[in-house]
Amino acid sequence: MSRKKDNEPPVNNYPIIAEDKIKIVELLGAGGYGAVFRAQWTTEKKVMWVAVKKVGEVEKEAYLLSRIRHRNIVEFYGISKTDLDFLIVTEFAEGGSLFNYLHNSEIRDIDLNQIINWALQVRKALFLSS
Repeated sequence: MSRKKDNEPPVNNYPIIAEDKIKIVELLGAGGYGAVFRAQWTTEKKVMWVAVKKVGEVEKEAYLLSRIRHRNIVEFYGISKTDLDFLIVTEFAEGGSLFNYLHNSEIRDIDLNQIINWALQVRKALFLSS
C-alpha cells in the first residue's frame, strides 16, 4: 500500500466543472505556466464570464487556489477536463491583470492615490502567502 507524501495535495478537494459547460472565447495571454483564456461558464442559474487557464500541474495549483478566499484575489471556481487538457476556472477580471495595465503604452499618468491603493491591495493579497 503506497502512502501519500505530506507535501502532496489531496485529490479532488475542489469542484469539477463539466467540459460542456465551458466555452472558450479568446486567448488573453500565455506564458511559462500555461495559457489564459476568456470563457463563458454556463451554470444552472446563469451564464458568466470566467478566466480559464490551461496548465500542466493542475492538481497542485487547484489545491492551492481552492484554499484561498480573499477579495483582492480572483475567486477559484473549480477545474474542468477536456480530451487533451485540464482547465482551471476562476473569476474573470474585466480590466485584465495589473501587470498588463501598468505596462500598457497608452497609459500616461496614473494618480498617486491610485498607485498607493494598488500597493495596499497587493500587500493584503501577499499577506496570504506568508
